[in-house]
Amino acid sequence: MDPFAFPPFALALETAYSAVETLSTWLTPFAGGSSAAFAIVLVTVAVRVALLPLGVIAARSAAAMRRIGPQLRALRARHAKNPERLARETGELMRRERVSPFGGFVPLLAQLPVVGIVYAVFTHPSIAGHANGLLAASLVDVPLGRSLLSLVGGGLTPTQLGVLLAGLAALVVVAEVSRRWGAKQQAALAAAQPAGPVKGAASPQTVRSVPQLPAWFGFLSYGTLIGFVVVPFAAGIFMAVSAAWGISERMLLTRHFARPTAPTAG
Repeated sequence: MDPFAFPPFALALETAYSAVETLSTWLTPFAGGSSAAFAIVLVTVAVRVALLPLGVIAARSAAAMRRIGPQLRALRARHAKNPERLARETGELMRRERVSPFGGFVPLLAQLPVVGIVYAVFTHPSIAGHANGLLAASLVDVPLGRSLLSLVGGGLTPTQLGVLLAGLAALVVVAEVSRRWGAKQQAALAAAQPAGPVKGAASPQTVRSVPQLPAWFGFLSYGTLIGFVVVPFAAGIFMAVSAAWGISERMLLTRHFARPTAPTAG
């Protein structure tokens, strides 16, 4: 069942659609037939800017975990034979420093409803009982309402092929940068926390403060490439712009909140 069939979600979808459609109308004198595509780009940027405070919270939390890493390692060395005290003092340290092991995940999850609504605007063929006019527009010969995969099946024009290749090339760069950066941050967090089971501990989770992601997790960033070619091109534009903004935002915020390593202390 379509969740946007429920009145509250339907209202949110219709409101978002009206905003994008109005912006497209305003852009028509400047962008002509490509106004809807430019409106999608601007709305995507506006959504990401509005969600920036949540990104700041996530980046600050990750920086705090790295900052107290030496203290966590010192606690592990000091209380390696007393897992109960290690767990207690680790919790006290994190409360004192106002650090949450999940502080970087909650803000990211909070973004999903907003992103989901905007994405739905560019995928639903009809909204509030009428045709989705945004999907009837095009950008340089590529219909916003059709997926690039469907265009491949029907034969691509040179312009459409150029858009497909350019979009995929850009997303490969974004995905690889995101994967490498994510792996680097995961390694930094792993180095900052007590790792591995402590002898006598009931469970490794007793002393582990940050959940570790498997190595393959980083390759999920390449999922954007699949989405780019299988969803309507309007949604593909949203996904591409959002992905590029997302990794740029995380890298800049991480650098901003980076601090010199604190002296080892218990």
